[in-house]
Amino acid sequence: MQRILVIEADNDIRTMLVHILQRQQYRVYSAANGVQGVQMIQDVQPDLIVMELEAPLLSGWQIMQQVKPSFDLRAIPTIALTIYSHPSYQLRAYVAGFDEVLVKPFELRQLLDSVNVLLRHRSEALSPDSRVAPC
Repeated sequence: MQRILVIEADNDIRTMLVHILQRQQYRVYSAANGVQGVQMIQDVQPDLIVMELEAPLLSGWQIMQQVKPSFDLRAIPTIALTIYSHPSYQLRAYVAGFDEVLVKPFELRQLLDSVNVLLRHRSEALSPDSRVAPC
C-alpha cells in the first residue's frame, strides 16, 4: 500500500485530505506543522508528500530548500498546497522542486488526479522493467 504524508496546519483540511486519500486505498499519515512533517518524513519514508507551503514552524518552502536534499527526498513526488494563485508564486514553487501546485480551494478530483499521476510515474521510475537495456 502506497504511503502519503499530508502536512497541513488547518485541522479541517488535513482531516478531509486524510479521509479522501484513505478512501482511495492509500496509507495516509499527517502532520499539523513542518517540524512534525519532517519527523514523519524520516519515520514513514512516504511515497508522496502533500504539503502546505505556508505551514507553521517549518514551511513547505523551508522543507524543500533545507530538508529535502538532506534526506535525499528528490525522488519523492511533492504536491504544494497554497492560498496564493498568482502565476509567479506557482512558478516559484515548481522551481523550488514541487511537482504540482494546487491553489486552495481546489477540486478534489484535481488532487486525486495529481496524486495518481505522480505515484504512477514514481512506480514506473522505480520499476526494474523501466530501465533501458544496454545496446
